[in-house]
Amino acid sequence: MMNEDRLQMSEENLLNKIIKSFNPAAANFKAVYLFEVEDIKRYFLKIDEGTCQILTEFDGEADVSLKADEETWNAIATGEVSAQMAFMMGKLSLDGELPLALKLPSIFNLG
Repeated sequence: MMNEDRLQMSEENLLNKIIKSFNPAAANFKAVYLFEVEDIKRYFLKIDEGTCQILTEFDGEADVSLKADEETWNAIATGEVSAQMAFMMGKLSLDGELPLALKLPSIFNLG
C-alpha cells in the first residue's frame, strides 16, 4: 500500500533538488520534460534558453517523458541511485527524444 507522506516527501526532495541543481549555462535550448510518479502525479519541467520552470500542467506534449514508481523517484532524489542506473535496471522508463534526455545530467547535477 502506498504511503502518501513518503510520496510527498519524495516529490518535494526531487523537485527541490532539481531547482537547486539547475545549471542555466548548460540549458541554452528549449524542451519540455515530463516526470511521472506512477500514474499518480505528473510534473513538467520547461527549459527555455537558460530558464527552468516546474509546472503541474502543460498545454502540449513533452519532448521527453520519464516514468517511475515512488520508490525509484525517492532513490533518485536521495542519491541512492542515479537516473541512468535506474533506467538500466528497468525501473525508470523513457519515451521521446533521446538526445534531449541525455542532456539532463549536464543541466542538473542529480547524481
